Amino acid sequence: DPSPLPWRTALRCGSCLPRGPQMTSTSAAIIAVITCRPAPTAIASRPSRTSAAIPELPAVIAAIAAISLGDLAVAHTVIDDAVAGGQGGPWATRRLLLWQAWVAVQRNHPTEAREALAQAQDCPARPSPRDAMLTEAVHVAIARRYEDAVGLEAAWRHARGSLLRTDIDLYLLLPLAELMSAAARVGDTDRIRP
Repeated sequence: DPSPLPWRTALRCGSCLPRGPQMTSTSAAIIAVITCRPAPTAIASRPSRTSAAIPELPAVIAAIAAISLGDLAVAHTVIDDAVAGGQGGPWATRRLLLWQAWVAVQRNHPTEAREALAQAQDCPARPSPRDAMLTEAVHVAIARRYEDAVGLEAAWRHARGSLLRTDIDLYLLLPLAELMSAAARVGDTDRIRP
């Protein structure tokens, strides 16, 4: 005589529902990341070595999480506040401006994206390979959404070398997906094969 299966009971009202209390904990997690400050280390204070110490800024991580949840307003607010507050110090300004441009493209605000890109390009330090790839991904995203096929092909041609010089991690998956989409659209998929 088989024993009956145990019943599953929710510990909290709504915890079994999609986007119920899980959303609250996700929002709390994003807030916790936003308020983090990168740890000041000897390596982090040298601009040429920052990616070794801190792979990504807390505001960028929070913005990526918000984008992944479909909350572009939160991503926009987080990045704008980080830019205004100078999160990460002077070395992080370019990265924050690039992510500000990325979020603007996702929000369908190409003028804001171009302005943030222009500000990022005016930063005095030479861009890291990671920042160069993000710059190219934003250019490609703008071209794919707002320009013709010739503009997209030119943007892709300029961007494809940045893939070879960048160590891809989870934080760069959104820009990587944009570049892969552009490669497929212009028929250059051989360049993106593993």
